[in-house]
Amino acid sequence: MASVNYTPAQRAVISDRGGALLVSAAAGSGKTKVLVERLLARVTDSDNPADIHRFLIITYTHAAADELRSRILEEISRRVALEPENRRLRRQATLVYNAQIGTIHSFCARIIRENAHLLDIAPDFRVADEQECAVLKEQTLEALLEERYETIEQSEGFRLLVDTMGAGRDDRRLKEIVLDAHTKLMSHPDPAAWTEAQIRQLESLDASVDAGKTMWGAVLMGQARRTAAYWQEALSALIDDAAAAQPDFLAAYGESLEATCQGIECFLDALERGWDAARDASKIPFPRAKSLKGYDELKQIRIQCKDAMKKMAEMFECTSAELMEDMAAVRPATAELLRLVLDFDSQYAALKRRRGLIDFADQEHLAARLLVDFGSGNPTVLAETVAARYEEVMVDEYQDVNAVQELIFTAVTQGGRNLFMVGDVRQSIYRFRLADPTIFLRKYNTYVDAADAAEGQARKILLATNFRSRPGVLDAVNHVFRYIMTEEFAEMDYTEREYLYAGREETNGEDPAVELYVVDMCTPEREDEEESEKKEEGEAKFIAAHIEKMVREGYPIPDGDGGVRPCRYADFAILLRSMKNLAPVYAEALRYRSIPCAYGTDTDFSQTAEIAIMLALLDVIDNPHQDIPLLTVLKSPLFGFTPDELAEIRCADPSGDFFEALSSAAEHNRKCTAFLMQLTELRDLAAELPWTGLSGISTR
Repeated sequence: MASVNYTPAQRAVISDRGGALLVSAAAGSGKTKVLVERLLARVTDSDNPADIHRFLIITYTHAAADELRSRILEEISRRVALEPENRRLRRQATLVYNAQIGTIHSFCARIIRENAHLLDIAPDFRVADEQECAVLKEQTLEALLEERYETIEQSEGFRLLVDTMGAGRDDRRLKEIVLDAHTKLMSHPDPAAWTEAQIRQLESLDASVDAGKTMWGAVLMGQARRTAAYWQEALSALIDDAAAAQPDFLAAYGESLEATCQGIECFLDALERGWDAARDASKIPFPRAKSLKGYDELKQIRIQCKDAMKKMAEMFECTSAELMEDMAAVRPATAELLRLVLDFDSQYAALKRRRGLIDFADQEHLAARLLVDFGSGNPTVLAETVAARYEEVMVDEYQDVNAVQELIFTAVTQGGRNLFMVGDVRQSIYRFRLADPTIFLRKYNTYVDAADAAEGQARKILLATNFRSRPGVLDAVNHVFRYIMTEEFAEMDYTEREYLYAGREETNGEDPAVELYVVDMCTPEREDEEESEKKEEGEAKFIAAHIEKMVREGYPIPDGDGGVRPCRYADFAILLRSMKNLAPVYAEALRYRSIPCAYGTDTDFSQTAEIAIMLALLDVIDNPHQDIPLLTVLKSPLFGFTPDELAEIRCADPSGDFFEALSSAAEHNRKCTAFLMQLTELRDLAAELPWTGLSGISTR
């Protein structure tokens, strides 16, 4: 790796030591290679070396952690082979196995286990899986709502909430809202404090205040402001472009577009004066334009703007007084919903604590409680102790962190001073998992370029050179995203600073361009067919015909030795959004033209029923007091309990877990007795001869 020719930006990432560093690494920019080189540069620094276990490296997945550890070990081994007498390198080759490379949750779990006594939880806690959590949440919510229904006459807020949600006989919708709100609430570092603050704000709502001054009105007005500003800029650009190249269009539509732009400008000014002023100005004018044939694309922009302005105006149908009156009417129900979510969280936490469990989100929140004093916002003494362990904390895929994780990273890096962050906000795809890409964006927009940063100042470096794709591919990507990735729709503008730049050297002449084909599936001929062809089938047939044509005509491609050769069928790959449903359709279209093809279904044998049953059995052998694995085993072909038999066992002993009910039933049920005897034998085998025990299980 030492012989690699790094770009200036890559060398800057490897050598920078000034303070917090944010690396915006584009796709294919050699991010992992640079991260490994930076780590080894720190480890082998002649002036201030640090052992590899003094670095905390956070990856998004366990697989990524394993791959990174392998890459680091491979590079250390390569260097040791070149310098066998280098004792420091040989020491790192040993220490790499103890290097802290893993996910944020593995780091949090370690902190929690080491300090469980400070949290009043058992140090041998178990992390519940998603299915088990769903059952526990359902049990908790069912019991909580039952309590609420019993006292509904004394709670106006809950009565209004039930009426609003249409609950009563069927409260599924209410349950969905509580669970969804609870999930989103977990993205806040201090969920209880945040929720209580919202309740206080609701209860202190002043009907005389302008609706735009409330937090809810401010959100609506902010959304309206962004929408209006975007379309004002779009229409202004349309007018300027038309003036330069489409004078006929400007002559017909110019006055109408100017009037619309003026209306939007008035609306933006009115937003600064309050809700009612904005309401009065929200009806943006779109005067009729002169008749003009053609220019359909330009006309479509105006139509899209008109639709957007119409939807925006619908937000301002009510006056400020009417909106405040509506808010006051729903205030009791809204406050009660928040209290219900808080109570649910409290009871759910208590149930997990009784069972020695934590869930996925708990790992982050419990670690945050240990590392941050929420009263002052400062790191705890424990956080300072943990921070002292590390020369640097490296966080990969930083665009997908959330607010709780950011709090943890800041606490263990001396306020972020030795935090190294690498990611690409353009690749943030986990917002549905409560990732917050705005954390990355805030730093990207406020950190100074590393070349201009003072000592200790937070800085950023952009890795924009792509070594993976051809220039033609990158040009197409840049062309598309410069238009669709804007601050209005994607929270950032895709400018030349964010472009992907080619790092590959092409040696086979002209670089192939990206081609876009639009397949028209709505022709009159197709409409007359008895059974219209599905879109997927039509696209598959088109692609098959296109591949056949390219091979028949000998389309030239690189031969790997600097020359070109005619393409073959094996040179083609078809990428699909979903293999399960689409792959057979494309395979049929290809085989119809005698084009050989193959595709994998990505069968995950760990998800098959047989494997699931064996895993459940191992769980039961380890701890039979787990209802879900136990019931899975009992109703499996291994033991053959019917649903009626299981229901009878539970009805006879409704208290406690199912294993206790099963044990009670064994006093008069031979089938239960036989199961318990075999389970005892298996548990004895597992305790005395673990591997033999596992083999024995599989042959019974």
